[in-house]
Amino acid sequence: MDKVIILFCALFLSVSTMLPSAQACQNWKELSTDDVMLGMGTKFVRGIVNTATGVLEIPRSIYVTSRDQGIGQGIFVGPFQGILTGTLRTLAGVAEVATFVVPAPRCYGPYLDRPLVWSDVNQQEGFLIFPNHSPQNQ
Repeated sequence: MDKVIILFCALFLSVSTMLPSAQACQNWKELSTDDVMLGMGTKFVRGIVNTATGVLEIPRSIYVTSRDQGIGQGIFVGPFQGILTGTLRTLAGVAEVATFVVPAPRCYGPYLDRPLVWSDVNQQEGFLIFPNHSPQNQ
């Protein structure tokens, strides 16, 4: 019984956090069938890729932290930062796969500010969840 309650609470929280972002895509009814299929496909593939490549955040974080803050910080802080961002990327990938049919956030936009782990190596570390992207910026 406890597992059912925990599962229900998790489902409720996931749906309730998705609703505000679904409202941000106010013109989803005006999208053509091609745009919807392209958006769903892009979101699904992006989710699969992020789920599979989340672990690549570790070497990326080591590199970026070493470049921006020095080799000492990169060696000692980079791996921990990479584990955290890799876990976040993997969870975002799972969420994108699970919700690829939902036009959220922002008309099938990415959940993270760097849609893929290798999107922008020059960008500093950090994530913005539900960034303000339009489908044209993907």
